[in-house]
Amino acid sequence: MMHRAISVWVLAAFIWLGAVALAFVGLTEIMRIVAIAVMTGATLFACAYEWGQKEKNWRGTVGFLMLIWMASAAILFFANRLVPPAAPIRGPLIAANDQTPKLYCSSRDVGKSDFVMLVGNDTVIGKGQGPFTPVQVGGCSALRIAQAPGGVLVDAFSYDSSNNLIFRISKNVFEGLDLFSGFLKEERPDRSTLLITDEHNHVAFGVRYLHRGIVRVWGTFKCGDTRPVQVTDDTVLIGRTPQAGHECVSIKSGARYGLLFRSAS
Repeated sequence: MMHRAISVWVLAAFIWLGAVALAFVGLTEIMRIVAIAVMTGATLFACAYEWGQKEKNWRGTVGFLMLIWMASAAILFFANRLVPPAAPIRGPLIAANDQTPKLYCSSRDVGKSDFVMLVGNDTVIGKGQGPFTPVQVGGCSALRIAQAPGGVLVDAFSYDSSNNLIFRISKNVFEGLDLFSGFLKEERPDRSTLLITDEHNHVAFGVRYLHRGIVRVWGTFKCGDTRPVQVTDDTVLIGRTPQAGHECVSIKSGARYGLLFRSAS
């Protein structure tokens, strides 16, 4: 029985030390708290085991538990200061150095100073400094892209069947406006990419600054009675119907839109 009790305490100690190690390897501040809190539960299990024994050492058990909690608080304090969590990425999208994708446009259509926006297999060429509205879905402006001194800023909008805003992105900052938007979150995996993902890690909206002057967007856009428009890397589907052809359109700064996707349900 004594050996079993010792083994329980040893196991609890190892689990707790594992939580301590996790606290110093790049977890966010919230995740560090969760890791310590969950793993400290191992000591509660050990304490419960001790309390179930015939010969109880109440004073030692309570003292050990208090010691563990104080040590956990100290570890969190020093971990957040000695190894601070990585700061979330904010600000404009910075041009990556991805391979330039094939453009279904004549070389005469794209000037050196033009801003290219890829939407599935369609191309929208922005003339001027912007902002540009490459896509409109039904009566809703789904997306607006502006060039800024530090990179690219994106405004995006998602609506429900009653034309109520579900979420919006304003200058690369996500804001949920609907009950269902609580399942969505903003992700910046790198300085060139902005994603809005759901609870299953499916991308509801994404934009990547592929190369200087070239941006790709994808995701699912909704507006009123228009069937959902799904944009992937190589196609656009309205409902489940893929759109044929490769459109290449040019727009000027402030133009209403480049591409219009509309199909009544």
